[in-house]
Amino acid sequence: MCSFYEGISIQMTCLVTTTAPFSRLLTWRTRKCKALENAITSSATLRGILRFSQALAPAKLKEERDAFIADYMDISNNGGIAVLDSKAEFQPLQMNPVAIDEKQLQAVKTKVYEYLGINEAIVNATFTEEQWSAFYESVIEPLAVQLSLEMTDKIFTEREQAFGNAILFESNRLQYASAATKATLIKELMPLGLFTVNQALEILNLPSVEDGDRRLQTLNVVNADKADQYQLQGGNANEGI
Repeated sequence: MCSFYEGISIQMTCLVTTTAPFSRLLTWRTRKCKALENAITSSATLRGILRFSQALAPAKLKEERDAFIADYMDISNNGGIAVLDSKAEFQPLQMNPVAIDEKQLQAVKTKVYEYLGINEAIVNATFTEEQWSAFYESVIEPLAVQLSLEMTDKIFTEREQAFGNAILFESNRLQYASAATKATLIKELMPLGLFTVNQALEILNLPSVEDGDRRLQTLNVVNADKADQYQLQGGNANEGI
């Protein structure tokens, strides 16, 4: 989790120069993770003062200290025990690492999600259809519109754009809908002639078929342009009866 926030800090350096609050938020979150790592490391190693009973030269003191550190004050010293003779005495220092409050970590995480316009369900891929639709409309779709406008403006001249040339970025939001939602959509709209057979297959992520570009329509609906004629014919038939 710490490396995740560090990665954001590195990759978004050019973006956060104008967003100081977000930059400070990432820095604070990274420091919290570093503090947690240091607390775990400190609790697993010996820390203290090594006192010798006789006077030693500075070079000898340094040599003895380095030897003691190499032998005992390392995280590989699983037992946490040091062995000394009468010439030296080790006085341990009490270390009380402060654990990070989980509520504080969650608050920072929430702030990051809010700034980026996402939520934990999107990051963990546990989102519902409603959450995905909201994320698409609030984050993905605006980016797609901006990319479309920028690419069109950079690639085509004004004259070319006047003839209708444009670059369009879009995504099929139904791709992430559930199978039940897709089936209901096809069941309700295909009888109205809104989908071709191949379009319905595409919604279900199935390959197209030959002669699949035709539309199927129920006989229970009538063309709006012929509705009046249909009603008049029905009325004349009733009068004949």
